[in-house]
Amino acid sequence: GNHEYRIDRAIADDPALEGLLSLDMLATDDWEVVPFLESINIEGVLFSHYFVNPLSLTKGTLCGTIENKLQKIGHSFCMGHQQTFQLGYHYLPSGEVHVGVVAGAFYSHREDYLGAQGNNHWRGCVMLNDVREGFFDPMPLSLHYLVEEWGDNDTSRED
Repeated sequence: GNHEYRIDRAIADDPALEGLLSLDMLATDDWEVVPFLESINIEGVLFSHYFVNPLSLTKGTLCGTIENKLQKIGHSFCMGHQQTFQLGYHYLPSGEVHVGVVAGAFYSHREDYLGAQGNNHWRGCVMLNDVREGFFDPMPLSLHYLVEEWGDNDTSRED
């Protein structure tokens, strides 16, 4: 994610928080923690909170269509960050296939900062089945579906 990185940012903005807040306070002992904006390669698939646009002078988020991301990243990947769902395939002349997934919203509430038209995005997760050598079978699961099948509280879509 990048939300845990906010702890480091808060300390940098207010040094008085040093010692009061730290990443060590998070219960991550059983997790493999990858630092913000570093990617990890698992079975040939790159995972990162988001990927940086290599052509941008400011090194901002790689945006646009899933085809654009697949072309610029040049690898199978999964990322979050953008409150959208994108899925695509890039077929190469070599026979290799790159798969790209953007799934950046897994919450049921509305975000006020997105305004009246910005809260209609897909929310859920994507299971990656049969991951090997950079290919996988993606299975999108909406938050609505997950709650209907396994939930016991009311987190139905608000939009």
